Amino acid sequence: TTMAKLGFTWGSSAALAALIALGCWASRFRVGRGSSAYGDLSAQPVGCACTPLVHHAHLTRTPMATQTPCDNATTTAHRHYADMWSRAKPLLAKGDVTLDSHLGPSRSVTDFRRGLTLIARLSPPTQDAVLAMLQEFPEAYTYPRSDLHVTVLSLVSAASGWVPSEVEIAAYKEGIRAVLESSPPIAVTFCGVSASAAAVVVQGFPRADGLNALRDRLREAVIALGFGDRLDVRYKITTCHSTVARFYQRLPDPAVFVRRLSEHRSTPFGEVTVAQMDLVINDWYMSQQNIQRIESYSLKGMR
Repeated sequence: TTMAKLGFTWGSSAALAALIALGCWASRFRVGRGSSAYGDLSAQPVGCACTPLVHHAHLTRTPMATQTPCDNATTTAHRHYADMWSRAKPLLAKGDVTLDSHLGPSRSVTDFRRGLTLIARLSPPTQDAVLAMLQEFPEAYTYPRSDLHVTVLSLVSAASGWVPSEVEIAAYKEGIRAVLESSPPIAVTFCGVSASAAAVVVQGFPRADGLNALRDRLREAVIALGFGDRLDVRYKITTCHSTVARFYQRLPDPAVFVRRLSEHRSTPFGEVTVAQMDLVINDWYMSQQNIQRIESYSLKGMR
């Protein structure tokens, strides 16, 4: 009886050890929704003596149990980004990109297009994650850290010949202040990339619909100032994307470019609480050397 009990105890322990080892091994190959075939490289089972896998910032994925906005195909923003990607992917795969002659090694110094824009900045950790991803795309013009932004509202689309007056700028400053001073901070999750034939964007998903409600109030204020004809000249912005790359040359290997970009369709870049917005005079790319900050606004309203 004693031997049988010992044998039973040993057998159970061995089975338990085998199960734990199997769990360690299997955890390295978990693939959850919103992750790539690499799985969650940073996760290790509690109490497991597995050898840690090398952690690469550009491959970090949200743990399997966590749902990200990239997983929610029912939102308007998600559908917009998905439609963008479905239109862009076949064009990019053929190398049919829209080239920007103002960019690249011979970047034009005679680009005098200027506009007026209300912008928000990405947080440093989100910038880090975006820049790590952009290192994989040397064939494109990628935005430097100083130029990464989200357009809240384009008040005057960048164009040659626009010269603002002091009276005009003063009116914009006060009209925008009246709206933003009572507005609460806006939480945004940046997750995944999409594209057009002209650019690559990081997808932003604001919590609830606070951003577009704020945009509508800003539009009303600008129209009341008499400047409504300048709003939404290019398109009416409804998303919270950040343009991070453009094309200045033909893609040397379009298929490889699309494959690499596809791998980041659900990459998480972080969450940002937008508590400050800047009114700036800017060039087309929000370049640091050409940007002029007119006013900064803090969002301190109650949620």
